[in-house]
Amino acid sequence: MSITLRSDELKSLVRAAGKVVPRSTSLPVLGHVRFESRDRRATATITNLEETLVYGPATEPDADAAPFLCPLDVLQKLARQAVNGDSVALAPTGPAALPAVAVTATLKGQAIRSETGTMPADEFPDLLKAIPTDAAPADEFLAACRIAAGFASADETRHTLSGVFWDAKDRAVVATDGRRLLVLRLAGVPMATDFILPASRLLRSGVLGGDGAIGVLQGDDVQHIEIASGPWRYQAKCMDGTYPDYRVVIPAEAGPFAGRLTVAPEDLPLLKTALSQLADAGHGTVRICADSGGVVVLSPTEGSPAHVVLPHSRCDATAPIVHAVNAGYLRQGLDAGFNVIRLPADCSPWLCTGSRDGLHVIMPWGMADDEKAAVVAFVRSLKPTPSEGREPTMSTPKHKTAPEAPSVPPAAPSGQTAAAPVAAAAAEPQPQPQPQPQGADARPDAVLPFAPGPQQPPADPLQALAGAVGLAEDLARQAYAAARDLKAKARAVDRFVRAKQRLFVRGESVLAQLQKVASF
Repeated sequence: MSITLRSDELKSLVRAAGKVVPRSTSLPVLGHVRFESRDRRATATITNLEETLVYGPATEPDADAAPFLCPLDVLQKLARQAVNGDSVALAPTGPAALPAVAVTATLKGQAIRSETGTMPADEFPDLLKAIPTDAAPADEFLAACRIAAGFASADETRHTLSGVFWDAKDRAVVATDGRRLLVLRLAGVPMATDFILPASRLLRSGVLGGDGAIGVLQGDDVQHIEIASGPWRYQAKCMDGTYPDYRVVIPAEAGPFAGRLTVAPEDLPLLKTALSQLADAGHGTVRICADSGGVVVLSPTEGSPAHVVLPHSRCDATAPIVHAVNAGYLRQGLDAGFNVIRLPADCSPWLCTGSRDGLHVIMPWGMADDEKAAVVAFVRSLKPTPSEGREPTMSTPKHKTAPEAPSVPPAAPSGQTAAAPVAAAAAEPQPQPQPQPQGADARPDAVLPFAPGPQQPPADPLQALAGAVGLAEDLARQAYAAARDLKAKARAVDRFVRAKQRLFVRGESVLAQLQKVASF
């Protein structure tokens, strides 16, 4: 009457339990896994009262077993030790008043038997509901929810915006935090009821996978959803509230946009690196200047900002468009597949589309007219592109104009550092420059990444800050070590004093006995 788990099944169960079981709880029973076998099918159930997850291992039990609990920490220890080919067998034992579970772990061919105490099975909350489900591409729905969870609000006070909304009318997964909006349309998902799914750790983790079925149970004042996906059966209580009308913030595709920017797939790795390297520490923004002459991404610093040119990306705007945007938001949208950006002339929302059915709306940061003019002037001061096939580089230009860059880049001056990690690109052989196009194909306004001159770069305040933080961390570690040493010495003194006190008490007892004997 035991339930056997292979090592891979045990690891999958423990991994999922780590996303559901709370790290600290006032209910100790939530730190257990409920096992049961019925009709030659075993199940393992975990819950946090808001979510319930049932796992069905493929190994068939030897017989039906009544429900019993096993502490999760016992399974976690076994999962860390298990390797391919190992297994764990669990069986209830002991009287009902003092339940226990017998564990037989076969690790590397050796059977290790043990027994551990547990809690009565009837104390485990039975929260599973009978929810009708329909066959659906659950894997596609879960993948969309995982993406959308990253766009939901992290502010717990914005209750409804912290979840993922299913719009039954448009058959779309929706998420927003008030500054950007993601809509992923799933025509094959048949659910006809709106609901807000909590963006839980389990939903973000990618533990659930595989096609199955989806259903929603509409109660008097609460909704419950069930997703059957592969060996998993997941139920959760949906969030209360009304999701805001997100459609009002979506710009019309035929709206008054100043230009259409298409980020080429070849430029995506370069752009993502630029977004992480050039963003400022305060708001995490970068600046983008785009027109028919090219696309440049710049750091939000005045004067001569670090920048990178996207050589394969194109914009159809005749006049330069300059915007500041959150780098993390833009990168998430690119990761979701939205690389075609419609840019307005003013500080209005961007409309991003791409290869998948859906859209991404992102609100740029406001910029003063003089800031935009300075960015345009800087971009126009860059050298024209002599070759379309030239490898792009990131650079921090100086106030003086650098000389013409030769076809083979010179070695960097001693002590000079690049503005972004491009060692791999610099190590490759540079292509020979091609003849400059003439006539209508010539592009005199094309831009080239500005090569740094031989001047010594100014001290980087970010590096100075990083050094100060590192020094503070070292001092904190030293202070912690000193405090720990003092605490250990204090314990030693306390033990010494207690030992002396015990000797003193023992001496008084001996003296009292001697006094009694002497007076006898």
